[in-house]
Amino acid sequence: MKKFSAIIILTFFIIDAAFSQTETILIYREEITNNEPRLSFLMRMKSDEILNYALSNELFNGPYFLIDLTEENFRDFRDALNRFLEWEAIAIENNLDSFTRAVPVTVKSRNVTWSWAGTRLFNSKELLTINFLFDWNPARRNDYKALLNISSTTAFPVIDETEVSWTGNFDINRFSFALQKNFMNNEAVSRLLENITEEKIDSIVKQYLDNSAETERQRSLIDELFL
Repeated sequence: MKKFSAIIILTFFIIDAAFSQTETILIYREEITNNEPRLSFLMRMKSDEILNYALSNELFNGPYFLIDLTEENFRDFRDALNRFLEWEAIAIENNLDSFTRAVPVTVKSRNVTWSWAGTRLFNSKELLTINFLFDWNPARRNDYKALLNISSTTAFPVIDETEVSWTGNFDINRFSFALQKNFMNNEAVSRLLENITEEKIDSIVKQYLDNSAETERQRSLIDELFL
């Protein structure tokens, strides 16, 4: 059932992209980890232009979500990961006592779509803010001295007034959404960062453009040969 739900929600994203004549391309999908949700980074392209990026957990456990990110906010997400690694190195070098501190980077979005069951979609255009928390504790074993916790403000669904009149009291809090991903260690953060670098994006864009050019070449050749 969960797999079926994931297919439904992913199909919605693909249909949405097709309707707007854009193509949604996977940048990176996290491998299996103990830190739910398993994040995916996507980008939307039209012709040779990157329109925007998105953060998702497509194909995995609910709630299924798609958080649109501008190029600036995508860079901010990378910056937060870099700050975590820099702070960990400083804490190790200076043998600091345990502490937690908010990373001074936030990622914002004004377009969030999500579903708890894969059969009904909710959307919010209100500002969603993603925050990053650095958690250092030298008492942890070496692999887990520093941890990164990611959380967001809460997005509340937009509900049509006529729907409320049909269903009676609608518990908007029950269907709200907030991103929560905790306990990412150095390995998890480094792996995520390595796969969303500018170099990786450039490589994916080049491959997309090469494939598009070849598709167009094949189409032209078929037209030429079979007119």
